[in-house]
Amino acid sequence: MNVFIRCSDENEKHKRIVTDYGISESDADRIRRKYDKKRSNYYYANTMRKWEDYKNYDMVLDSAALGIDGCVAVLKSLFS
Repeated sequence: MNVFIRCSDENEKHKRIVTDYGISESDADRIRRKYDKKRSNYYYANTMRKWEDYKNYDMVLDSAALGIDGCVAVLKSLFS
């Protein structure tokens, strides 16, 4: 099963990057874009598909709506 976990809330993404990874407020967006680009390139190199195209996944979860724990609960219920 191919699962994509996204966050639709830009403020929540920014806050999580700063809090969870200890990245400064001023660098958070730049670093997120850098790593998103690396993820996108890696995904494309291995699948010849676009990382951001949700049609490439069996399930797409929104961590802004579900929270991290909610995403984990959904996935655990699928595989239990």
